[in-house]
Amino acid sequence: QQTFPIQNTGDQPLLITSVVTSCGCTTADLSSSVIPPGTRADLVITFDPGYHKNTFGPVTRVAWLETNDPAMPLIELRVDANVVAR
Repeated sequence: QQTFPIQNTGDQPLLITSVVTSCGCTTADLSSSVIPPGTRADLVITFDPGYHKNTFGPVTRVAWLETNDPAMPLIELRVDANVVAR
């Protein structure tokens, strides 16, 4: 599990219109889809290593956020993990 702070440094509300992950083994929970200027929301990305039976070694999962920010309409966040046998 990894928490990413999403900070709004602009002067208008930042709207997160969509959050999508690269795999069913990864979930993303955003604390707020509307972030007022000067504040932040937290995006918690959780990777479940047991979701796929034979996944071992290094893995990368991705979450994409669509926003109303014309300078950054799509944000990509990567989570790297090393899955070891249990």
